[in-house]
Amino acid sequence: MTTKAYAEVFGTHAPAIKPWLTPEALQEYDDETLERVNSRQILISEATYKSEDADAIAKAAKASLKAQYTGLADYIETRRGKRGKPPTPDLYANVPHDAGPVADGSKNYNGRVHVDAWKLYPLDKLADLPPAAKKALAEGVVKKGVSPGPILTMGDLAEFTSPSNGSASYCRAMTDIVGMGPEKVAKLDAATEAFWKMWASGGDAKFAREMAMDNPVKYGHLFRSEGEVADEAQPGTDGEVPCDGVADADSEGGEE
Repeated sequence: MTTKAYAEVFGTHAPAIKPWLTPEALQEYDDETLERVNSRQILISEATYKSEDADAIAKAAKASLKAQYTGLADYIETRRGKRGKPPTPDLYANVPHDAGPVADGSKNYNGRVHVDAWKLYPLDKLADLPPAAKKALAEGVVKKGVSPGPILTMGDLAEFTSPSNGSASYCRAMTDIVGMGPEKVAKLDAATEAFWKMWASGGDAKFAREMAMDNPVKYGHLFRSEGEVADEAQPGTDGEVPCDGVADADSEGGEE
């Protein structure tokens, strides 16, 4: 009942209504209460999201810490098992991570092939690698710790076995990957050894040329033309062409 209706019913003898008790004042108060409650509910929702995010971060940090302890224990056990035994051959000892200056004067190329071209070589092309091993590597799930994701190229393979967590003394083993038992790892070792033999016997140029032709925009830098190599070997560069003004004896018709 509004204030006007109240007066009409009770007439001039109606008791006075305090301003804050009028129906209009009460409705206004209720509306204001609802608005403020809704605002606080929004703040509670935001705080809930932040709390959940913090819980997820704490959970991930706890899992990472546990993985570090487990990794350390595994590493100590591995070192204990290898003590007094012949060293395991390093499959990547000859990988040209930094080839340095080469004959054509470019530190980024080994002849006509970019020194990092090998990193793009797909593991699927390794003929000696069993399909089951390729599948396990492509899934890239490790038994402990954070999984690296798909291991699809020679570069992915090298990165996985490189020292992790800023420690030069610890790196993951291929047997850490789910589905990669000792037998599959042995076949992977043989396949990568065959790869490096193929790469050193001309396979590098063949692969780099194919990649450059297939996608010149993305991979054109992997393989240089003979003209580009020749340009670098001109006088005044680091090439092999003499630049001291003394002509080769053979170029002048031979010795007298």
